Amino acid sequence: MKIRTPADFGIVIRSVRSAQGINQQHLAEICGTTQSAISRLEKTGVCHIDTLLRACNALHLQLEIFPQSARLSEKSVAADL
Repeated sequence: MKIRTPADFGIVIRSVRSAQGINQQHLAEICGTTQSAISRLEKTGVCHIDTLLRACNALHLQLEIFPQSARLSEKSVAADL
């Protein structure tokens, strides 16, 4: 799934957590945070980056960042000029 908004992170975290049969409290304990922080992450996508990374790790998710291909192409064209 492409993540375009903070809420997209929440959708993925909730979906994977539920699929793995883990409740919010248990994920919070694994991540060293509170259940309310996990709830906020899932509802809004808003959290500290370290909480997001710990949640991804706990759920065996890999977070990768890539340049947007359109922007990369524009930069390549500009560099060629």
